[in-house]
Amino acid sequence: MNQCYESSWQQAFHFPSPIKKVKAMYNAALFGLQPLVEQLLQSEFNVNDTLLQTTVNVDGLVGASGWTALHAASYARHTAQVKTLVAKGASIEARATNKDWTPLHVAAETAKEHVVKALVSAGASVHATSSSGTTAFCRATRAWSATIMEFLYKVGSDINVKTVDHWTPVFEAIELDREDALDLLLSWGFDLQVLNDLERIPLSTAALLLKQPNMIEKIANKLRHEARTEGPSNFADRADPDALGWHLDQCLSDQNVVSVAHLLRER
Repeated sequence: MNQCYESSWQQAFHFPSPIKKVKAMYNAALFGLQPLVEQLLQSEFNVNDTLLQTTVNVDGLVGASGWTALHAASYARHTAQVKTLVAKGASIEARATNKDWTPLHVAAETAKEHVVKALVSAGASVHATSSSGTTAFCRATRAWSATIMEFLYKVGSDINVKTVDHWTPVFEAIELDREDALDLLLSWGFDLQVLNDLERIPLSTAALLLKQPNMIEKIANKLRHEARTEGPSNFADRADPDALGWHLDQCLSDQNVVSVAHLLRER
């Protein structure tokens, strides 16, 4: 056992301060000290031949981020600690004081599939939003984990969820050049005409951010297909004027998409 945290554990029981106990639990979860987690969760145990009674607030908040032990275990990708804490009553919907993240947000951001699955199996909501409006699916898109994105999609995550600034997962994929993530979102049928806080759809956003031509082309091809299916008039009425209202004919023609992107950047 790490000597520093063994000392922290001993102090938690020789000096029965609630804060020390919570910190000991947090550190044990963060550093994967499973036996320590289990001991801290017991109502009584022996320390130096002395039987001590103790209780630990399993949902106590620690540090500047205001995380619980379950947040820490989720961040550190310790599936065993996550399962132990949940079994002992840790709140799967506990909110961090910073950003209002749940443990599922943290697990999705750190791309630990087994932790994400354990939390969802325990009842964690895939629809829980942070202070900025992100869900676990948004965090997984940003972290780029195809398996977590696919899992969260299958259990009902909204792929078109909007943050407070109207940023959806596809804008994350575009901004970070996550072409594989874009491919998944395209296959699931994300909203091609959603407007962000700058009143731009994904196509014009990709063009203006100078993203890869093949990413722009994939979005434009999908737009062409949707326009032919819905009819140009209905399509144009709901589209970003910079991308499809003002230059609808150009975007739906067979000309090179890169030239369309260039046109949009000049607009």
